[in-house]
Amino acid sequence: MLATTALLLIPLMIFAAFAVDVGAWYVEADKAQRAADAAALAAGVNVPDQALTSAAAKSVAAANGFVDKPGCDDPTLPCNPGPTGYPQVITEVLSQSTVKVTILTEEESHFGKVVLDGIEIERNASVELTRQLPMGTPSNALGTGRDSIYRPGDPDNFWLNIHEVTTKRQYGDPLSIPNAENGNVNELRDTRGFLYLMNIPAGSAGMRLQARVSCFENSYSDLILNVYRPDPTTPNHYYDNIVPANLAAQAGGGSSDVVYPLNRSTNCPTLTLADGSTADFDPDAAEESGPWQDVVTNLTPGVWVIQAKSSNTGRLLYSLRVAGAFGNSCSTISDPNCPTLSPLNYLGVYTDEDMFPDSLRNNNGNDPGVIVPVELYLAEVGPENYRSKLEVTMFDTADGIDQVEVLMPPNAAGVRLPAPLTWVAVAESGYTEYVGTALDGSNCINGPGTCVRREPLNGGAFFQDRLIKITVDLNNVPGGYTCTTDCWVKIRYTTATSGVSLGETTAWKARIIGDPLRLIE
Repeated sequence: MLATTALLLIPLMIFAAFAVDVGAWYVEADKAQRAADAAALAAGVNVPDQALTSAAAKSVAAANGFVDKPGCDDPTLPCNPGPTGYPQVITEVLSQSTVKVTILTEEESHFGKVVLDGIEIERNASVELTRQLPMGTPSNALGTGRDSIYRPGDPDNFWLNIHEVTTKRQYGDPLSIPNAENGNVNELRDTRGFLYLMNIPAGSAGMRLQARVSCFENSYSDLILNVYRPDPTTPNHYYDNIVPANLAAQAGGGSSDVVYPLNRSTNCPTLTLADGSTADFDPDAAEESGPWQDVVTNLTPGVWVIQAKSSNTGRLLYSLRVAGAFGNSCSTISDPNCPTLSPLNYLGVYTDEDMFPDSLRNNNGNDPGVIVPVELYLAEVGPENYRSKLEVTMFDTADGIDQVEVLMPPNAAGVRLPAPLTWVAVAESGYTEYVGTALDGSNCINGPGTCVRREPLNGGAFFQDRLIKITVDLNNVPGGYTCTTDCWVKIRYTTATSGVSLGETTAWKARIIGDPLRLIE
Protein backbone atom coordinates (compact mmCIF):
# COMPACT_ATOMS: atom_id res chain seq x y z
CA MET A 1 0.00 0.00 0.00
CA LEU A 2 2.86 2.34 0.80
CA ALA A 3 4.48 1.57 -2.55
CA THR A 4 1.18 2.06 -4.43
CA THR A 5 0.49 5.32 -2.62
CA ALA A 6 3.98 6.58 -3.43
CA LEU A 7 3.50 5.73 -7.11
CA LEU A 8 0.08 7.44 -7.32
CA LEU A 9 0.90 10.47 -5.22
CA ILE A 10 2.69 12.37 -8.00
CA PRO A 11 -0.09 12.01 -10.68
CA LEU A 12 -2.73 12.77 -8.03
CA MET A 13 -0.91 15.97 -7.15
CA ILE A 14 -0.58 16.85 -10.85
CA PHE A 15 -4.34 16.36 -11.36
CA ALA A 16 -5.08 18.47 -8.29
CA ALA A 17 -2.76 21.18 -9.61
CA PHE A 18 -4.44 21.14 -13.02
CA ALA A 19 -7.85 21.37 -11.39
CA VAL A 20 -6.77 24.60 -9.70
CA ASP A 21 -4.97 25.96 -12.80
CA VAL A 22 -7.77 25.14 -15.24
CA GLY A 23 -10.20 27.05 -13.07
CA ALA A 24 -7.86 30.05 -13.19
CA TRP A 25 -7.57 29.70 -16.98
CA TYR A 26 -11.37 29.78 -17.36
CA VAL A 27 -11.58 32.91 -15.23
CA GLU A 28 -8.92 34.62 -17.36
CA ALA A 29 -10.63 33.47 -20.58
CA ASP A 30 -13.94 34.91 -19.41
CA LYS A 31 -12.21 38.19 -18.57
CA ALA A 32 -10.59 38.23 -22.03
CA GLN A 33 -13.96 37.60 -23.71
CA ARG A 34 -15.61 40.50 -21.90
CA ALA A 35 -12.69 42.73 -22.87
CA ALA A 36 -12.93 41.60 -26.50
CA ASP A 37 -16.67 42.34 -26.57
CA ALA A 38 -16.13 45.84 -25.17
CA ALA A 39 -13.19 46.53 -27.49
CA ALA A 40 -15.15 45.40 -30.56
CA LEU A 41 -18.10 47.64 -29.67
CA ALA A 42 -15.72 50.58 -29.26
CA ALA A 43 -13.99 49.81 -32.56
CA GLY A 44 -17.23 49.27 -34.47
CA VAL A 45 -18.23 52.92 -34.63
CA ASN A 46 -15.03 53.65 -36.59
CA VAL A 47 -15.26 51.07 -39.38
CA PRO A 48 -13.92 50.85 -42.02
CA ASP A 49 -10.94 52.98 -40.87
CA GLN A 50 -8.30 50.45 -39.77
CA ALA A 51 -6.21 52.91 -37.76
CA LEU A 52 -9.16 54.35 -35.82
CA THR A 53 -10.72 50.95 -35.10
CA SER A 54 -7.39 49.58 -33.86
CA ALA A 55 -6.76 52.57 -31.61
CA ALA A 56 -10.26 52.38 -30.09
CA ALA A 57 -10.00 48.62 -29.50
CA LYS A 58 -6.61 48.90 -27.79
CA SER A 59 -7.78 51.74 -25.57
CA VAL A 60 -10.85 49.87 -24.31
CA ALA A 61 -8.95 46.57 -23.98
CA ALA A 62 -6.39 48.35 -21.79
CA ALA A 63 -9.16 49.76 -19.63
CA ASN A 64 -10.30 46.16 -19.10
CA GLY A 65 -6.86 44.91 -18.07
CA PHE A 66 -5.31 43.91 -21.42
CA VAL A 67 -2.65 46.46 -22.41
CA ASP A 68 -1.52 45.68 -25.95
CA LYS A 69 2.18 45.04 -26.55
CA PRO A 70 3.92 45.44 -29.93
CA GLY A 71 4.12 42.38 -32.11
CA CYS A 72 0.84 41.63 -33.90
CA ASP A 73 -0.37 44.93 -35.34
CA ASP A 74 -0.87 43.54 -38.87
CA PRO A 75 -4.07 41.41 -38.84
CA THR A 76 -3.18 39.86 -42.22
CA LEU A 77 -0.09 38.12 -40.79
CA PRO A 78 0.13 35.24 -38.28
CA CYS A 79 0.61 36.53 -34.75
CA ASN A 80 4.03 35.97 -33.24
CA PRO A 81 4.28 37.95 -30.00
CA GLY A 82 8.02 37.50 -29.89
CA PRO A 83 10.04 38.80 -26.96
CA THR A 84 7.49 41.45 -26.02
CA GLY A 85 5.00 38.76 -25.03
CA TYR A 86 1.33 39.06 -24.20
CA PRO A 87 -1.31 40.42 -24.31
CA GLN A 88 -1.95 41.18 -27.97
CA VAL A 89 -5.02 43.10 -29.21
CA ILE A 90 -5.60 42.47 -32.91
CA THR A 91 -8.20 44.44 -34.89
CA GLU A 92 -9.36 43.26 -38.33
CA VAL A 93 -11.80 45.24 -40.51
CA LEU A 94 -13.85 42.56 -42.29
CA SER A 95 -16.08 44.85 -44.37
CA GLN A 96 -17.40 48.39 -44.62
CA SER A 97 -19.61 47.65 -41.61
CA THR A 98 -17.97 44.80 -39.67
CA VAL A 99 -14.89 44.60 -37.44
CA LYS A 100 -13.36 41.71 -35.48
CA VAL A 101 -11.22 42.12 -32.35
CA THR A 102 -9.07 39.27 -31.04
CA ILE A 103 -7.34 39.27 -27.65
CA LEU A 104 -4.43 36.91 -27.16
CA THR A 105 -3.13 36.49 -23.64
CA GLU A 106 -1.11 33.96 -21.66
CA GLU A 107 -2.03 32.50 -18.29
CA GLU A 108 0.64 30.79 -16.24
CA SER A 109 0.38 27.47 -14.46
CA HIS A 110 0.51 28.00 -10.74
CA PHE A 111 0.67 24.44 -9.41
CA GLY A 112 1.33 22.53 -12.62
CA LYS A 113 4.59 24.17 -13.69
CA VAL A 114 6.37 20.88 -13.39
CA VAL A 115 4.35 19.71 -16.42
CA LEU A 116 3.25 22.94 -18.21
CA ASP A 117 4.43 26.54 -17.87
CA GLY A 118 1.14 28.02 -19.10
CA ILE A 119 -1.28 28.27 -22.02
CA GLU A 120 -2.23 30.87 -24.67
CA ILE A 121 -5.82 32.09 -24.40
CA GLU A 122 -7.58 33.50 -27.48
CA ARG A 123 -10.95 35.23 -27.41
CA ASN A 124 -12.57 37.32 -30.14
CA ALA A 125 -15.70 39.31 -30.89
CA SER A 126 -17.20 40.71 -34.09
CA VAL A 127 -19.43 43.78 -34.32
CA GLU A 128 -21.69 44.98 -37.11
CA LEU A 129 -22.48 48.68 -37.54
CA THR A 130 -25.73 50.01 -38.97
CA ARG A 131 -24.94 53.45 -40.37
CA GLN A 132 -27.16 56.44 -40.87
CA LEU A 133 -28.63 55.75 -44.29
CA PRO A 134 -27.17 57.78 -47.16
CA MET A 135 -30.21 59.37 -48.78
CA GLY A 136 -30.41 61.08 -52.14
CA THR A 137 -28.92 59.48 -55.24
CA PRO A 138 -25.91 57.25 -56.07
CA SER A 139 -24.02 60.10 -57.69
CA ASN A 140 -22.22 63.38 -57.08
CA ALA A 141 -25.44 65.36 -57.60
CA LEU A 142 -28.89 65.75 -56.12
CA GLY A 143 -32.15 66.73 -57.76
CA THR A 144 -31.17 66.93 -61.43
CA GLY A 145 -34.66 66.23 -62.74
CA ARG A 146 -34.86 64.52 -66.13
CA ASP A 147 -31.39 65.66 -67.17
CA SER A 148 -30.37 63.05 -69.74
CA ILE A 149 -27.12 64.91 -70.44
CA TYR A 150 -26.01 64.71 -66.84
CA ARG A 151 -27.43 61.25 -66.03
CA PRO A 152 -27.75 59.36 -69.33
CA GLY A 153 -30.37 56.63 -69.01
CA ASP A 154 -30.72 57.01 -65.24
CA PRO A 155 -32.17 60.42 -64.31
CA ASP A 156 -33.07 61.46 -60.77
CA ASN A 157 -36.65 62.24 -61.88
CA PHE A 158 -36.96 64.93 -59.18
CA TRP A 159 -35.74 68.38 -58.24
CA LEU A 160 -34.88 69.59 -54.78
CA ASN A 161 -37.77 71.61 -53.36
CA ILE A 162 -37.96 74.46 -50.88
CA HIS A 163 -40.68 77.02 -50.10
CA GLU A 164 -40.66 80.53 -48.75
CA VAL A 165 -42.10 81.04 -45.24
CA THR A 166 -45.41 82.52 -46.44
CA THR A 167 -46.23 79.51 -48.62
CA LYS A 168 -48.75 77.00 -47.32
CA ARG A 169 -47.14 74.03 -45.64
CA GLN A 170 -49.58 71.64 -47.28
CA TYR A 171 -47.81 72.33 -50.58
CA GLY A 172 -45.17 69.86 -49.42
CA ASP A 173 -42.43 71.69 -47.49
CA PRO A 174 -42.72 70.90 -43.74
CA LEU A 175 -39.49 72.65 -42.70
CA SER A 176 -39.74 76.21 -43.98
CA ILE A 177 -43.28 77.18 -42.90
CA PRO A 178 -43.69 78.63 -39.36
CA ASN A 179 -47.24 77.36 -38.73
CA ALA A 180 -49.49 74.55 -39.77
CA GLU A 181 -52.65 75.43 -41.72
CA ASN A 182 -54.86 74.86 -38.66
CA GLY A 183 -52.98 77.52 -36.69
CA ASN A 184 -51.10 75.10 -34.47
CA VAL A 185 -47.36 75.14 -34.01
CA ASN A 186 -45.49 73.45 -36.85
CA GLU A 187 -43.39 70.92 -34.94
CA LEU A 188 -41.41 70.04 -38.06
CA ARG A 189 -40.36 73.66 -38.56
CA ASP A 190 -36.57 74.01 -38.89
CA THR A 191 -35.27 77.58 -39.11
CA ARG A 192 -31.97 76.24 -40.43
CA GLY A 193 -33.68 75.24 -43.68
CA PHE A 194 -32.64 72.11 -45.55
CA LEU A 195 -29.22 70.72 -44.58
CA TYR A 196 -26.96 68.51 -46.67
CA LEU A 197 -23.69 66.68 -46.06
CA MET A 198 -21.08 67.02 -48.79
CA ASN A 199 -18.29 64.44 -48.57
CA ILE A 200 -15.12 65.08 -50.57
CA PRO A 201 -12.94 61.90 -50.69
CA ALA A 202 -9.33 61.96 -49.52
CA GLY A 203 -6.90 62.75 -52.32
CA SER A 204 -9.46 64.75 -54.31
CA ALA A 205 -8.37 68.19 -55.50
CA GLY A 206 -10.08 71.06 -57.28
CA MET A 207 -13.61 70.05 -56.31
CA ARG A 208 -16.32 72.70 -56.49
CA LEU A 209 -19.92 72.90 -55.36
CA GLN A 210 -22.35 74.03 -58.04
CA ALA A 211 -26.05 74.91 -57.98
CA ARG A 212 -28.75 75.76 -60.49
CA VAL A 213 -32.38 76.78 -60.31
CA SER A 214 -35.13 75.13 -62.31
CA CYS A 215 -37.02 77.05 -64.98
CA PHE A 216 -40.19 75.14 -64.16
CA GLU A 217 -43.32 77.25 -63.75
CA ASN A 218 -44.01 78.85 -60.36
CA SER A 219 -40.34 78.76 -59.46
CA TYR A 220 -39.76 82.37 -58.46
CA SER A 221 -37.48 82.46 -55.41
CA ASP A 222 -33.76 83.07 -55.10
CA LEU A 223 -31.60 80.36 -53.58
CA ILE A 224 -29.44 81.16 -50.53
CA LEU A 225 -26.65 78.68 -49.84
CA ASN A 226 -24.23 78.58 -46.91
CA VAL A 227 -21.29 76.17 -46.91
CA TYR A 228 -19.24 75.51 -43.79
CA ARG A 229 -17.06 73.02 -41.96
CA PRO A 230 -18.78 71.31 -39.01
CA ASP A 231 -17.18 71.79 -35.62
CA PRO A 232 -16.07 68.29 -34.47
CA THR A 233 -15.74 69.41 -30.83
CA THR A 234 -19.49 69.80 -30.32
CA PRO A 235 -21.75 66.84 -29.44
CA ASN A 236 -24.01 67.21 -32.48
CA HIS A 237 -21.46 68.87 -34.72
CA TYR A 238 -23.25 68.45 -38.06
CA TYR A 239 -26.14 70.56 -36.76
CA ASP A 240 -24.47 72.87 -34.24
CA ASN A 241 -23.31 76.43 -34.77
CA ILE A 242 -25.29 77.13 -37.92
CA VAL A 243 -25.40 80.88 -37.32
CA PRO A 244 -24.13 83.73 -39.52
CA ALA A 245 -21.16 84.47 -37.23
CA ASN A 246 -19.83 80.97 -37.83
CA LEU A 247 -20.46 80.93 -41.56
CA ALA A 248 -18.46 83.87 -42.81
CA ALA A 249 -15.55 83.18 -45.15
CA GLN A 250 -15.30 79.48 -44.36
CA ALA A 251 -15.44 78.16 -47.89
CA GLY A 252 -12.77 79.39 -50.24
CA GLY A 253 -12.94 82.87 -48.75
CA GLY A 254 -16.53 83.29 -49.94
CA SER A 255 -19.35 85.18 -48.29
CA SER A 256 -21.47 83.53 -45.62
CA ASP A 257 -24.67 84.17 -47.60
CA VAL A 258 -24.33 83.46 -51.31
CA VAL A 259 -27.52 84.37 -53.19
CA TYR A 260 -28.18 82.81 -56.58
CA PRO A 261 -30.94 84.80 -58.27
CA LEU A 262 -33.20 83.03 -60.70
CA ASN A 263 -32.73 85.69 -63.39
CA ARG A 264 -35.53 84.26 -65.46
CA SER A 265 -34.86 86.63 -68.34
CA THR A 266 -31.25 85.40 -68.59
CA ASN A 267 -31.27 81.81 -67.36
CA CYS A 268 -34.75 80.87 -68.52
CA PRO A 269 -35.45 82.51 -71.89
CA THR A 270 -38.90 82.22 -73.38
CA LEU A 271 -39.19 79.07 -75.51
CA THR A 272 -41.48 78.26 -78.40
CA LEU A 273 -42.77 74.72 -77.94
CA ALA A 274 -43.72 72.24 -80.62
CA ASP A 275 -47.40 73.15 -80.41
CA GLY A 276 -46.59 76.84 -80.99
CA SER A 277 -47.10 77.93 -77.37
CA THR A 278 -44.44 79.72 -75.34
CA ALA A 279 -43.04 78.80 -71.95
CA ASP A 280 -39.96 79.12 -69.76
CA PHE A 281 -39.71 75.36 -69.49
CA ASP A 282 -39.53 72.65 -72.17
CA PRO A 283 -40.51 69.24 -70.73
CA ASP A 284 -38.86 67.47 -73.67
CA ALA A 285 -35.51 69.24 -73.20
CA ALA A 286 -32.62 67.60 -71.42
CA GLU A 287 -31.47 70.36 -69.10
CA GLU A 288 -34.88 71.66 -67.95
CA SER A 289 -33.35 74.55 -66.02
CA GLY A 290 -30.84 77.37 -65.85
CA PRO A 291 -27.06 76.91 -66.08
CA TRP A 292 -24.90 75.52 -63.30
CA GLN A 293 -23.21 78.20 -61.19
CA ASP A 294 -20.15 77.77 -58.96
CA VAL A 295 -20.90 78.23 -55.25
CA VAL A 296 -17.55 77.22 -53.74
CA THR A 297 -14.35 76.31 -55.57
CA ASN A 298 -11.20 74.45 -54.50
CA LEU A 299 -12.96 72.39 -51.84
CA THR A 300 -10.58 70.42 -49.65
CA PRO A 301 -11.24 66.76 -48.78
CA GLY A 302 -13.49 66.00 -45.83
CA VAL A 303 -17.06 66.63 -44.75
CA TRP A 304 -18.84 69.93 -45.39
CA VAL A 305 -22.34 71.03 -44.48
CA ILE A 306 -24.60 72.91 -46.92
CA GLN A 307 -27.50 75.02 -45.71
CA ALA A 308 -30.21 75.88 -48.27
CA LYS A 309 -32.89 78.54 -47.86
CA SER A 310 -35.34 80.41 -50.04
CA SER A 311 -35.22 84.20 -50.22
CA ASN A 312 -38.56 85.04 -51.81
CA THR A 313 -42.15 83.93 -52.25
CA GLY A 314 -43.40 80.80 -53.91
CA ARG A 315 -41.82 77.49 -54.75
CA LEU A 316 -38.11 77.13 -55.48
CA LEU A 317 -36.79 74.11 -57.36
CA TYR A 318 -33.05 73.62 -57.60
CA SER A 319 -30.18 71.15 -58.11
CA LEU A 320 -26.81 70.65 -56.40
CA ARG A 321 -23.69 68.85 -57.56
CA VAL A 322 -20.00 68.44 -56.83
CA ALA A 323 -17.89 68.81 -59.96
CA GLY A 324 -14.21 68.02 -60.39
CA ALA A 325 -11.51 66.51 -62.54
CA PHE A 326 -13.68 63.44 -63.15
CA GLY A 327 -16.07 65.61 -65.16
CA ASN A 328 -19.63 66.50 -64.26
CA SER A 329 -20.93 63.03 -63.42
CA CYS A 330 -19.76 60.00 -61.46
CA SER A 331 -21.50 57.08 -59.76
CA THR A 332 -20.93 56.02 -56.16
CA ILE A 333 -21.97 52.49 -57.19
CA SER A 334 -18.96 52.03 -59.47
CA ASP A 335 -16.53 54.66 -58.14
CA PRO A 336 -15.68 54.72 -54.40
CA ASN A 337 -13.91 58.06 -54.91
CA CYS A 338 -17.04 59.79 -56.19
CA PRO A 339 -18.00 62.75 -53.95
CA THR A 340 -21.45 62.54 -52.36
CA LEU A 341 -24.34 64.79 -51.35
CA SER A 342 -26.82 63.55 -48.77
CA PRO A 343 -29.64 65.31 -46.84
CA LEU A 344 -29.26 65.65 -43.08
CA ASN A 345 -32.80 66.48 -41.95
CA TYR A 346 -35.28 65.95 -44.82
CA LEU A 347 -34.99 65.41 -48.55
CA GLY A 348 -37.31 67.93 -50.20
CA VAL A 349 -38.63 66.41 -53.44
CA TYR A 350 -40.61 67.74 -56.38
CA THR A 351 -41.63 65.63 -59.36
CA ASP A 352 -44.26 66.29 -62.00
CA GLU A 353 -45.44 64.61 -65.17
CA ASP A 354 -44.73 67.80 -67.10
CA MET A 355 -41.02 67.17 -66.61
CA PHE A 356 -41.26 63.95 -68.64
CA PRO A 357 -41.46 63.44 -72.41
CA ASP A 358 -44.91 63.20 -74.01
CA SER A 359 -44.67 59.40 -74.19
CA LEU A 360 -44.50 59.18 -70.37
CA ARG A 361 -47.00 61.80 -69.30
CA ASN A 362 -50.65 62.68 -69.53
CA ASN A 363 -49.83 65.60 -71.84
CA ASN A 364 -51.91 68.23 -70.06
CA GLY A 365 -54.98 66.09 -69.63
CA ASN A 366 -54.73 64.08 -72.86
CA ASP A 367 -54.12 60.79 -71.07
CA PRO A 368 -52.41 58.22 -73.34
CA GLY A 369 -54.28 55.51 -71.45
CA VAL A 370 -51.28 53.84 -69.81
CA ILE A 371 -50.12 53.49 -66.24
CA VAL A 372 -47.69 56.31 -65.49
CA PRO A 373 -45.04 55.30 -62.90
CA VAL A 374 -42.23 57.50 -61.62
CA GLU A 375 -39.26 55.98 -59.78
CA LEU A 376 -37.22 58.19 -57.44
CA TYR A 377 -34.08 57.31 -55.47
CA LEU A 378 -34.54 57.14 -51.69
CA ALA A 379 -31.56 55.71 -49.76
CA GLU A 380 -28.71 53.22 -49.85
CA VAL A 381 -29.54 50.24 -47.64
CA GLY A 382 -26.55 47.91 -47.30
CA PRO A 383 -26.79 44.09 -47.14
CA GLU A 384 -25.80 44.16 -43.45
CA ASN A 385 -29.32 45.43 -42.71
CA TYR A 386 -31.05 42.23 -43.84
CA ARG A 387 -32.27 41.51 -40.29
CA SER A 388 -33.50 45.07 -39.70
CA LYS A 389 -36.55 47.20 -40.46
CA LEU A 390 -36.49 50.15 -42.83
CA GLU A 391 -38.63 53.11 -41.77
CA VAL A 392 -39.52 55.79 -44.31
CA THR A 393 -41.23 58.99 -43.16
CA MET A 394 -43.08 60.88 -45.91
CA PHE A 395 -44.82 64.24 -45.49
CA ASP A 396 -47.86 65.18 -47.56
CA THR A 397 -47.32 62.30 -49.93
CA ALA A 398 -49.65 60.63 -52.46
CA ASP A 399 -52.02 63.58 -52.94
CA GLY A 400 -54.20 62.50 -55.85
CA ILE A 401 -51.88 59.57 -56.64
CA ASP A 402 -53.11 56.00 -56.70
CA GLN A 403 -50.27 54.35 -54.80
CA VAL A 404 -46.75 54.61 -53.39
CA GLU A 405 -44.37 51.61 -53.38
CA VAL A 406 -40.94 50.92 -51.91
CA LEU A 407 -38.73 49.20 -54.49
CA MET A 408 -35.91 46.90 -53.43
CA PRO A 409 -32.45 46.91 -55.11
CA PRO A 410 -32.23 45.03 -58.43
CA ASN A 411 -32.36 41.25 -58.12
CA ALA A 412 -30.28 38.79 -60.14
CA ALA A 413 -32.49 39.48 -63.16
CA GLY A 414 -32.01 43.24 -62.78
CA VAL A 415 -35.63 43.80 -61.66
CA ARG A 416 -36.69 45.99 -58.74
CA LEU A 417 -39.57 44.37 -56.84
CA PRO A 418 -41.94 46.21 -54.46
CA ALA A 419 -41.50 45.19 -50.83
CA PRO A 420 -44.34 44.12 -48.48
CA LEU A 421 -44.96 47.04 -46.14
CA THR A 422 -47.16 48.44 -43.39
CA TRP A 423 -48.00 52.09 -42.91
CA VAL A 424 -49.55 54.44 -40.39
CA ALA A 425 -50.49 58.11 -40.36
CA VAL A 426 -48.88 59.80 -37.36
CA ALA A 427 -49.12 63.16 -35.70
CA GLU A 428 -46.00 65.29 -35.50
CA SER A 429 -45.90 64.60 -31.77
CA GLY A 430 -45.55 60.91 -32.63
CA TYR A 431 -48.90 59.37 -31.71
CA THR A 432 -50.70 57.24 -34.29
CA GLU A 433 -53.68 58.83 -36.05
CA TYR A 434 -54.53 56.02 -38.46
CA VAL A 435 -53.29 52.51 -39.19
CA GLY A 436 -53.29 51.35 -42.79
CA THR A 437 -55.76 48.48 -43.11
CA ALA A 438 -55.86 45.43 -45.35
CA LEU A 439 -58.49 47.20 -47.46
CA ASP A 440 -56.11 50.09 -48.11
CA GLY A 441 -53.55 47.79 -49.69
CA SER A 442 -55.83 45.15 -51.16
CA ASN A 443 -55.81 46.68 -54.63
CA CYS A 444 -52.09 47.39 -54.92
CA ILE A 445 -51.11 46.90 -58.55
CA ASN A 446 -48.29 44.50 -57.63
CA GLY A 447 -50.10 42.51 -54.98
CA PRO A 448 -51.83 43.06 -51.62
CA GLY A 449 -49.88 44.87 -48.94
CA THR A 450 -47.17 46.21 -51.24
CA CYS A 451 -48.21 49.86 -51.41
CA VAL A 452 -49.50 52.89 -49.54
CA ARG A 453 -53.00 53.45 -50.83
CA ARG A 454 -56.21 54.99 -49.58
CA GLU A 455 -59.41 53.50 -50.93
CA PRO A 456 -61.27 54.49 -52.99
CA LEU A 457 -58.82 55.38 -55.72
CA ASN A 458 -57.42 58.89 -55.57
CA GLY A 459 -58.44 59.38 -51.98
CA GLY A 460 -55.20 61.32 -51.68
CA ALA A 461 -56.84 64.16 -49.75
CA PHE A 462 -56.46 61.90 -46.72
CA PHE A 463 -52.68 62.33 -46.94
CA GLN A 464 -52.85 66.12 -47.12
CA ASP A 465 -50.52 67.77 -44.57
CA ARG A 466 -49.92 64.40 -42.85
CA LEU A 467 -46.90 62.37 -41.91
CA ILE A 468 -46.94 58.79 -43.17
CA LYS A 469 -44.53 56.24 -41.67
CA ILE A 470 -43.84 53.23 -43.87
CA THR A 471 -42.16 50.16 -42.36
CA VAL A 472 -40.48 47.46 -44.45
CA ASP A 473 -39.31 44.37 -42.56
CA LEU A 474 -36.18 43.52 -44.55
CA ASN A 475 -36.05 40.13 -42.83
CA ASN A 476 -39.34 39.22 -44.52
CA VAL A 477 -38.62 40.46 -48.04
CA PRO A 478 -39.41 37.58 -50.45
CA GLY A 479 -36.17 35.89 -51.40
CA GLY A 480 -34.34 37.72 -48.62
CA TYR A 481 -32.83 41.19 -48.65
CA THR A 482 -29.59 41.05 -50.63
CA CYS A 483 -27.62 43.42 -52.81
CA THR A 484 -24.10 43.66 -54.19
CA THR A 485 -23.00 46.82 -56.00
CA ASP A 486 -26.36 48.60 -56.26
CA CYS A 487 -27.97 48.72 -52.81
CA TRP A 488 -30.24 51.71 -53.49
CA VAL A 489 -33.91 51.55 -52.53
CA LYS A 490 -36.37 53.58 -54.61
CA ILE A 491 -39.84 55.08 -54.17
CA ARG A 492 -42.36 54.57 -56.98
CA TYR A 493 -45.44 56.73 -57.53
CA THR A 494 -48.15 55.45 -59.85
CA THR A 495 -51.38 56.85 -61.23
CA ALA A 496 -53.54 54.66 -63.43
CA THR A 497 -56.64 56.83 -63.61
CA SER A 498 -57.48 58.69 -66.79
CA GLY A 499 -57.08 62.45 -66.60
CA VAL A 500 -55.17 62.45 -63.30
CA SER A 501 -51.90 64.34 -63.27
CA LEU A 502 -48.90 62.85 -61.54
CA GLY A 503 -47.46 65.74 -59.58
CA GLU A 504 -45.87 65.55 -56.14
CA THR A 505 -44.23 67.93 -53.70
CA THR A 506 -43.12 66.11 -50.59
CA ALA A 507 -40.33 65.61 -48.04
CA TRP A 508 -38.76 62.32 -46.95
CA LYS A 509 -36.37 60.82 -44.46
CA ALA A 510 -35.30 57.20 -43.97
CA ARG A 511 -33.63 55.25 -41.18
CA ILE A 512 -32.96 51.73 -39.96
CA ILE A 513 -34.91 50.84 -36.83
CA GLY A 514 -33.01 48.99 -34.12
CA ASP A 515 -29.65 48.85 -32.37
CA PRO A 516 -27.09 50.55 -34.64
CA LEU A 517 -24.20 48.56 -33.15
CA ARG A 518 -24.51 44.88 -32.35
CA LEU A 519 -22.33 41.88 -31.51
CA ILE A 520 -22.68 39.17 -34.13
CA GLU A 521 -20.01 36.73 -32.83
